[in-house]
Amino acid sequence: MRSRFLDTGGLNTMIRLLSIFSVLILFTFAGPAADAETKPKHGEEAGFVFQRFVALEVVSAPIINRNRIRGRAEVELVLEVLGEEKAKDVNAQMPRIHAAFITVTQRYVGSIKPLTQPLDLDLLLRSLQATANQILAPGIVVVLVQQATYRR
Repeated sequence: MRSRFLDTGGLNTMIRLLSIFSVLILFTFAGPAADAETKPKHGEEAGFVFQRFVALEVVSAPIINRNRIRGRAEVELVLEVLGEEKAKDVNAQMPRIHAAFITVTQRYVGSIKPLTQPLDLDLLLRSLQATANQILAPGIVVVLVQQATYRR
């Protein structure tokens, strides 16, 4: 009984198949990695990735009445960046935007007189949008409220 791998025709065929398989594996794993290192993807430059929706840290403000903290307003905000070309500017201004949003939220919460009054999110959102437009420019971002809570 002869083994089919012992004859030279079967052995040559096996070597050819292994060499083709190894070349395919080489191109499969080395090809995309080499391309990814040389060409940045659209919207990526030096580690920067474009994100259309950027979540900010929670903006919270204490509700003070008669020199006592009576509650806390917490607002989770998301910025929708309207242009990929302006995304770097928005990312660079994020600390300034967040600080300004804290100031606007604290002023708004300080103006609430009866503590049973619900948060007027339309008024707060208009103020936050005006602040974002003042820091960046009109039409670059849209301020969205993800969640707003009032805690006593």
